[in-house]
Amino acid sequence: MPSDQAKHPLARRITDLGLIGYPVSDNIDVFLGALYEGQLYKTLSEGYPGQEIVLNLTRVYAEIGEVIFWGQEASYREALDAFPYLTAHIVDTRLGLADLYHVLEILESFFDWEPDGQGPDHLPHLNDPIRSLAGLFEQAAYKNAIYAALADKARPDFSELISMADWFYGEDVFDLFFSFAEAQPVRALEPAYWLIGINDDQRERFISWARSHMPAGLLLTAAARTQAYDETVTQILDRITWKHEHTLKTVRDRVDFTVWGLCSANKFKAANAAYLLEELPVSQWPEGSLSVISGLYEDMEPNWTSFKSRNGKGAYTTHKERLGELLKKANGPF
Repeated sequence: MPSDQAKHPLARRITDLGLIGYPVSDNIDVFLGALYEGQLYKTLSEGYPGQEIVLNLTRVYAEIGEVIFWGQEASYREALDAFPYLTAHIVDTRLGLADLYHVLEILESFFDWEPDGQGPDHLPHLNDPIRSLAGLFEQAAYKNAIYAALADKARPDFSELISMADWFYGEDVFDLFFSFAEAQPVRALEPAYWLIGINDDQRERFISWARSHMPAGLLLTAAARTQAYDETVTQILDRITWKHEHTLKTVRDRVDFTVWGLCSANKFKAANAAYLLEELPVSQWPEGSLSVISGLYEDMEPNWTSFKSRNGKGAYTTHKERLGELLKKANGPF
């Protein structure tokens, strides 16, 4: 049977109420309306409301923090006035790792995702409550719990753990993600931000590891697209082609991963590999790539879209157009 706390409106996930959805900014008034109807300020200011309510509201403020901290709407007032009471209750509550991550999300929102940020100028009265939340991560029990969890490479929450270790303890994001990738590459490569801006040593380690998963002896013939890659190889190729500006710094690496990608039986993955050649002169293209690109061009429907990105910017085009540009580059207009 649910406890009395669980029945309280402040113990319910606000994103589960009716048709409320995302993004949070589009639904903030409905979210806040639900909290205010549950007597948010009164409940928190009168004393400890119970663990279930405190932990749920920690999750709630993690979701709405960016909006209420940085917006200056009158309707945010009660949520901001209740916040110091909530932080005091959080400090008095035993938190699990998921709860600690919600605390991190609150802090990230307050500091605009900058660990050295100053927070909103119009909310100086919240600096002390925010410091009390940050102080939780200095407690030995919580710090030890985070590091102990990081040692378990089977955990489903490693991305959240890494975020906490990075923000509070200055751990290297690449090193932590790479250690998880060695144990469970598919899941560790799902968030690809850790490949952005890596240094030369990290890049060499990552590419060497990626190469160890690739098949040997593939040749680009007209019938090369036969490889039904397993989940690991597929994920590696996806992430390398997506973040190629950060992962492929040598012609050899670019050419080799182009070959592996062009051999994929999946036409879209092969096409994404072909786009690695857009920045190379034709003289450096791998032998046989032109025939594969020609076949891909014929396989593409005119309306199948592709996002062409460079230096953080880009625009939508079509696979047909991009492959056609490669053929023009190699053969001239056709």
